[in-house]
Amino acid sequence: MKYNTLVAKKYNILVVDDEPDNLLLLERVLRRDYNLFTANSGAEALEILETMDVDMIISDQRMPNMTGAELLGKAYERTPDQVRILLTAYSDVKDIVAAINAGHIYQYLSKPWDPDDLKLTVRRSLESYQLTLDNRTLMARYRNDEAELLGLFQRLVTRLEARSPYTRDHAQRVQHYANMLGRDLGFFDEELSQLDVMAHLHRLGLLVESDAQIASALEQIDPNQRQARSPHAAVTEELLVGLPFFVRAIPLLGWLAEPVDGSGVRGQVGTEVPLLARVMQVVIAFDDLVVGRPGVEPLEPALALAAIREQAGRAFDPMIVEHFARLLAANPDLVACRS
Repeated sequence: MKYNTLVAKKYNILVVDDEPDNLLLLERVLRRDYNLFTANSGAEALEILETMDVDMIISDQRMPNMTGAELLGKAYERTPDQVRILLTAYSDVKDIVAAINAGHIYQYLSKPWDPDDLKLTVRRSLESYQLTLDNRTLMARYRNDEAELLGLFQRLVTRLEARSPYTRDHAQRVQHYANMLGRDLGFFDEELSQLDVMAHLHRLGLLVESDAQIASALEQIDPNQRQARSPHAAVTEELLVGLPFFVRAIPLLGWLAEPVDGSGVRGQVGTEVPLLARVMQVVIAFDDLVVGRPGVEPLEPALALAAIREQAGRAFDPMIVEHFARLLAANPDLVACRS
């Protein structure tokens, strides 16, 4: 049976054995479907790897000067994705396991190996190898598309925020605070990226609000308008929920309006509210207080922090509040980025 997807690509396979008869046998079994290259020692194999790309290495274990496991270990350091298969006559399981670990070996075949077993092992391992490469390519494209979409949303949010002096550059400042607080809390890069997304998208809900709603104090909006006024985060989540992008950050947006005392719609208490959402709640509220809102004068950073501390345990996570307070104390210029 022919496997067209594999045959068409003609993968490069390097076979290594110090016995010429074994090399000839490996060539006879595999050369029809693959580009075969041979080496009679580990040193010669490493020289070949310096000059060309190889998709798979099949090496005998027992060779002078450098064992097959040692060769495959060195090959792994150069090209981790490369498929590595070990041919061994070892009967001691411990030795086989040690060889597999040392060479990051995909699979081993006991000698004497069966030609059909070898061909099947090679085919299946190359299928797995190709899936790894294809997935990496798809993920790279996905991340590129996601980055482009986020850039588009960032530009859109910037234009939306420019409609009012109270919202102008809000996302940029919130991202700045959240990133510094996340780093202070020891977040990983993936978590910091989610904070960036949340900072730029949490007020995409401004799309559904008129300039008059944004520019007026809440007290000046008639009761019908006030009732129809949805939280930015909830509207944003509705707008983005069907997208295949930002799949980790978007579900967190709906948590931004949830106080940690359980009095919110979801009724979740304390750490039941996701950590990233609790971080964003503090920095968003801080920026709103420092910049001011329609009908509400801006506060100095110390007074804004004091107001947030008063709500610790009710609206905000006390631990996050205190981390942010220490961060502000250690970085007095942190608020200098406000407009």
